[in-house]
Amino acid sequence: MSQRTRWLSFAAAGVLVWFALVVGVWAIRPLSDTVPVGVNADRVPVTQKIRCHTLFESSARDDTALPTLPLSPVPLPRDVRELAYTRSACGEVHRQAQIIFAVNTLLTIVALAGIAVVALRGRRHDQAEQLIAA
Repeated sequence: MSQRTRWLSFAAAGVLVWFALVVGVWAIRPLSDTVPVGVNADRVPVTQKIRCHTLFESSARDDTALPTLPLSPVPLPRDVRELAYTRSACGEVHRQAQIIFAVNTLLTIVALAGIAVVALRGRRHDQAEQLIAA
């Protein structure tokens, strides 16, 4: 095995290990979304963490109700409203994760194709040199 073949094999293995790690460590785990819900009486921003589906599931989250937000134990100033969800949970996080995974998959395919092109050109170059030498 030539030095070039060895390096190309290591490069292809590295790309495949990277993709396996992305799938195994990140993609198959449930996502989470931190949704802003307003400010408390001290005017500190409050968020609620929501558990979402994995990026491979068709819906971002199941149809169960979102966690109930607590009411303020103290009277709120006039310009501060009770806590409420300001956007839908999980939708944007789910969509962005799918986009990131698609880009990662595309880059993996491009990297493997590039390695294959380099390997084929190197083989053809070696064959041409052998013909010239003969």
